[in-house]
Order: sequence, then structure tokens, then C-alpha cells
Amino acid sequence: EHVLHFAYPGMTFAEVAAIGRFPCPAYAEAMEDTVCALLPTADFRRLLQENHDFCLQLMDGMCGWVRHLVGVLEDVVLRDAIGRVARHLLHADPSQGRAVFSLPAKKKDLASHLNLTSETLSRTLRRLAECGLIDMPHPQQIRILDFASLTDVAEGAPPAESSEKG
Repeated sequence: EHVLHFAYPGMTFAEVAAIGRFPCPAYAEAMEDTVCALLPTADFRRLLQENHDFCLQLMDGMCGWVRHLVGVLEDVVLRDAIGRVARHLLHADPSQGRAVFSLPAKKKDLASHLNLTSETLSRTLRRLAECGLIDMPHPQQIRILDFASLTDVAEGAPPAESSEKG
């Protein structure tokens, strides 16, 4: 099992399988109370044939998805564990270090998404905290203490060197 991505309000998923007429190669699991709309394949394909604007909006969304997948692939291939975690935290923090934020999923699911074991994720978060880059007031909560240095770590700098710069 591997977590490919997290869907948030307003997002779609499985449309590629419907367009390509193949079985969906993955499944979705709600992590909290969720309301989803299911559009049957036949109705979805009819909408594609009849509505040019809808097709363009769908293409925009799919282009964003491809861009996201390329980023995930780059992370897995080009970044080590600490770089992947740092990059994820930077993207997950809506306040850019000004406030505590909650991790969007259980740590085991986040670890899977980042292609890490749960133990590696925990060790990596602990290391970032020991270097003074993040604070973890509660197990599912993070505060970025040094946004610039964490950005350096996400781009490949070792955390000790990064935290000494600040």
C-alpha cells in the first residue's frame, strides 16, 4: 500500500480512469467525515463530449496533477528523507512559519506518501526539531521556526549547516 496523494475539498480523483475507460488502479479512503459526489462514467463522458469549457477546466486540472506527480517523482529520486520532509512541511504550512499547523494526515500515511517508513519520518522530524528548524508542540502539530533554513534543507543543504547560518 502506498499513499499517492491527499484529496482536499474541491479536488477530483479517478477521472483519468473514467476518460481512459480502464479500471481505477487505486482506491480512496476518507480520513474524516467526508461528502463526495460520484459522477458515473457514462454521464462524465457525455459531459466531456457536450461541454468544451468543462473539457478545458478538466485539462487544466490534469496538467496540475501531472506537474504534482513530476514533483513527487523528483522528491523520491532526487531528495533524501530530510529534504522530502522539509519540502512537505514548507508546502503544508499555510502561515509560512507564523503559526502552528496540523499535519494533514496520520504520520503513517504521510510517511507512505513521502516514500518513507514511519520510523524514518519520526527520526527526521526529531532531527529537524533538534536543529531548531521546527517545533512540535503536539505529535500532529508543527511550527516552522526557521522558514529560510528549512527551505535550504528542502533544496539539499544539511540541516546543521543550514541552522548555523541563521
